[in-house]
Amino acid sequence: TRYWRDWSSDVCSSDLDGLAAALLQMKSHGEAAEVLLRFERAHPEDARAVYKRAWLLATASEESVRNGQEAERLARKLLEMKGAGDPFATDALAAALAEQARFEQAHPLAQSMLSSLEKLPQLPANVRDLLRRHAQTYLDSHPWRE
Repeated sequence: TRYWRDWSSDVCSSDLDGLAAALLQMKSHGEAAEVLLRFERAHPEDARAVYKRAWLLATASEESVRNGQEAERLARKLLEMKGAGDPFATDALAAALAEQARFEQAHPLAQSMLSSLEKLPQLPANVRDLLRRHAQTYLDSHPWRE
């Protein structure tokens, strides 16, 4: 099923993004991690690539896929790209820290994320609710799992 490995190096970001999403939907986290690595390497300044790989490495249900240190590195890069007020970048970093059981560092990020949601009324309610659930999980000193 790894036909995508034969793709040429000039595959566009939307193709890699779509393939990764399909693999995640099928719970093929290991393969999705490989595709997201390729996505990130091919498009290192694409915030979607950085975010999705950081998120998967921090939250995958398969322990063999998770890598909290790499997720943290990517999440910090994402924060530099998006800015400290971005709730998704903050969520990714909090998830990476929680994956490493560094809850004392994840807690203030969760609080910051909750505060930033108040300043972003344009976010759809379901997205706001999901980010709130993520934050509460970190505040309860638990990692988030997909």
